[in-house]
This record gives sequence, structure tokens and C-alpha cells, in this order.
Amino acid sequence: MEQRENNPSFKEQLQRDWQAFAVIAAIISVFIWMNTGSLITETERSGAGTHWGKHLIGEASSGMVSIILSVFAVRVFQLYPFNRDQFLRSASIYLGMAIAFSFLHVSMMVGLRKVFWLILFESNYQFFGDVMRDSFYEFRKDAVTFSMFYLVYSFFRQSAEKKEAPSITLKCGSTTVHLKPQEFLFAKSAGNYAELETSHSQQLVRATLKELEEELQKAGCDAVRIHRSYIVNRQAISETSPIAGGDIALKLKSGHQLRASRRYKSSLSATA
Repeated sequence: MEQRENNPSFKEQLQRDWQAFAVIAAIISVFIWMNTGSLITETERSGAGTHWGKHLIGEASSGMVSIILSVFAVRVFQLYPFNRDQFLRSASIYLGMAIAFSFLHVSMMVGLRKVFWLILFESNYQFFGDVMRDSFYEFRKDAVTFSMFYLVYSFFRQSAEKKEAPSITLKCGSTTVHLKPQEFLFAKSAGNYAELETSHSQQLVRATLKELEEELQKAGCDAVRIHRSYIVNRQAISETSPIAGGDIALKLKSGHQLRASRRYKSSLSATA
């Protein structure tokens, strides 16, 4: 854990996530006050006589829950980046996340409102009329909010990528490969060549694993040896688990599965 906290790329990533969260919180806060003001004005015009506090608590409860859930949404975006090459898979994952977000948002929001209604107004808060109709209505709104989370997160991520280290230039015969350090997943030794796996393609380059590892580390990539025939981007690892013989099974965020030799176990100490 200490190694990760002292890693400049980890600190920059954490800072970007908090910046995205701060912008999301600011946007939601503005909407809370705008919507509350509009509802109070409309109530006064219609003469409905609804207490202004109900409008404020209603909007604030929805906004506060959204802000809390945005912290987890940003983390999920980081763990499961949208992959255009696997569009259907990524779209399915994000649709599932949007549905989960809507369910949690409505559940927590209604729970808060019931508590405040009971304490402040001595009445029971009723949310649903027609359950199917109202659920679909809330999901449409929550889907827009969830999309806003992703757009804000993507903005900060893309801005950061523009500032990251330039591409590494590698050769394979007459072909020149430009490798962005942050896109590197893992590489397998093939004699004097290395088979590269990146977030969007596969490449064969003329370089030993040692040479490639050194170039990646110079460019700021957290590349480590996990086997005499493999190196991996430690930031691309999502799961580690011990297996028979003392080796370690690795699962990458991309879905790839690798095996780390016990000889290189110390290289994974920041992840395992």
C-alpha cells in the first residue's frame, strides 16, 4: 500500500478522481438549489400550500445520495474502462451499473425522505404511485445522471492522458510501433522479440523483455517482471490469488489471465 501511495502515477490518478468528484458534487449542488427554487415558485403560484421544506428535503436527499454514489461510480469507471473494441460487453456492463445506480439512488433517497417526513412533518412519505411507471421514470433520470458522471470522469482522464509521457518507439523489421505507456497490459518473450498486448491491439516488436521493461519504466509505466517470460503493467491488474506451488494467478482489468512465478512474488507486493 505504501508503494502505491508513493507512486507519482497513483497520486495523479487519485487527484484526478477527486477532481472529477468535486465537479460532479458542484453540478449536483447547483441543480438542488435550482430545482428547489423552481418547485417553491410553482407551488406558490398554484396555491397548493406545500411546505417549502418538503421541496428542499426532497431535492437535497436526491442530490446528496447522488453525490455519495458518484464516489463509487468514479471508482467503477476506473476499474472497468469502456472498451470500444468490445462495445457490446462494455455497454452491457455499463447498463447494469446504471440500473444498480438507479436502484440504490431511489432506495436511499426514499429512505431519507421517510425519516425526515416522520421527524419534521409527522407524516408518512409516499413515493410510488404506479410502481412500473414511476420506476421507469426514475431510471430515465438516473441514467442521465450516471452518464453525466461518466462524461466528467472521461474529461479528466483524457486531459491527463494528453499530459502523460510520449509514446515509446519500438521496431519490428521495417515497421515502427508507437506504444503509449498507459496502454500497455503485458508482454511475452519470444526470443529477441516481445509479443505486446495493449488495451487495443497486439504487436510483435524487436526487443528483449529486459529492454522493454526498462523503456516502459523510464516512461513512467509500472511494468514489472512476473515470470521469466512475462512482464505486466501492475496498474492493469485487478485480482491476484495464490495457486498450487506458490505461484500467483493474475486477472487483468482487460479480462486476461496470467500466471506469476513465485520467484517474482515480491514484484507484486503492492498489488497482492
